[in-house]
Amino acid sequence: MGRAGERGHVVSDQMSGQGPPDGGLEVVIEPSRDLGGTRVIAVSGEADLSSCEPLRQALDEVIGGGANRVELDFTHLDFIDSTGIGVLVAALKRMQAKGGEIALRSPGASVRRVLDITGLGSLFLFV
Repeated sequence: MGRAGERGHVVSDQMSGQGPPDGGLEVVIEPSRDLGGTRVIAVSGEADLSSCEPLRQALDEVIGGGANRVELDFTHLDFIDSTGIGVLVAALKRMQAKGGEIALRSPGASVRRVLDITGLGSLFLFV
């Protein structure tokens, strides 16, 4: 699915750079750049009921692979619904159980608003 090089391992079926054109979700596990156990997952498009499985798979992969910190790059995430929030909360619980953390990078106003409305904004680190 993915291609070698700077792009990283693509978990979804689409590669467009700014998010999928059809409202789906693109998830890219970036190549590891440090030895500290931090992994970056770039998420773009819309994280909803019909599209969250690639995000769940990517989180399972990096958490199961020993990451002690996961940074979710939400720069190009346009929308998240309760299913997407559920995926984030489940991953956060797994990370906290092993002493790790999840940080959210550059969430847009609409994503941040959903996190704040649900009361989850205070549970995540923001970078």
